Amino acid sequence: MKFSCDKCGLCCRHVGDFPYMKDYDRGDGTCKHLTDENLCEIYENRPPICNTEMLYERFFSRFMTRDEYDQFNIESCERIKSSQNNRCDNAKHIN
Repeated sequence: MKFSCDKCGLCCRHVGDFPYMKDYDRGDGTCKHLTDENLCEIYENRPPICNTEMLYERFFSRFMTRDEYDQFNIESCERIKSSQNNRCDNAKHIN
């Protein structure tokens, strides 16, 4: 199964969670290059960490198959979405 980004923007809203992404944080944990349409202003020149194809070729291809890497990305994306949904659900219960 190939990983396919659905452009939800959630990973781009958590760059503040990673010290190596601090230069991209606009101050609230969101990437300063994320547009209101959940698109990347520097997509063609984005860093390798934001480019799943490049990241696999440069690093992960030595440690896992492409299928394993895609599955890892799918599961990571689902965890971010699940975490975000839980925060939204918890906020609904507070109100």
